[in-house]
Amino acid sequence: MRLYEKAAGLLNRAFDLAVLAACVLLMLLGVYSVADEVRVFSRTQDKSLLTYRPSPEEAVPVEKRISEDQTGWIAVPGTGIDFPVLQGSDNSEYLNRDPYGEFSYSGSIFLDYRNSADLSDGLSVIYGHHMSGGHMFGCLDAFRDREFLEEHARGSFSARECCFGLEIFAAFECQATDHEIFRPGSCSMDEVCGFIKERSGISADPSRRILALSTCTARGGDERFVVAAYLIPTEVDD
Repeated sequence: MRLYEKAAGLLNRAFDLAVLAACVLLMLLGVYSVADEVRVFSRTQDKSLLTYRPSPEEAVPVEKRISEDQTGWIAVPGTGIDFPVLQGSDNSEYLNRDPYGEFSYSGSIFLDYRNSADLSDGLSVIYGHHMSGGHMFGCLDAFRDREFLEEHARGSFSARECCFGLEIFAAFECQATDHEIFRPGSCSMDEVCGFIKERSGISADPSRRILALSTCTARGGDERFVVAAYLIPTEVDD
């Protein structure tokens, strides 16, 4: 009987220690999660990047390029869109790498690797993470409101040797597998514009160059939210 009681006591103590260890582990995981959220948030708030921002009608000069992979700078006043644009050798390179080349969960805003850096293609696509609080391309959600879109339809893109005005005209949801948008160059502009019309109800002009800004939706998976703009060439300040 005493042996049984001793064994039972040891089991109870072991159980208590296991529960305590589990609680400590959960607490540490919670602390790590909060610290990680703070780190990710601080990355999205990095104002040091703004020292590289060109004026809206200024190409990105060599001395203002963050790295050789920077293709330009995109800005839409009043929306939170004010970012350097990178381009990697594939669409994974800057998914979790900041413009300085360091690891970052929030990644960078980047141009599809299949596009020309000067945005000379009929359709160019720029990607960014959907971050909470409207950070990075989480700010695209505001364009779901048609009134907001119409009030914030003008922006700019400064490339390496040229500049463009942006005329935002449509916003819509689609799938990451929709090649009309996510395989630039694989479809004619008539097909691209037909797809935009189908998804947004807005007619697009196939004779004009289009820039698509893409991010995930809050629901995740393969769903994407896209904001489409016409590219309007502008004169570059000397």
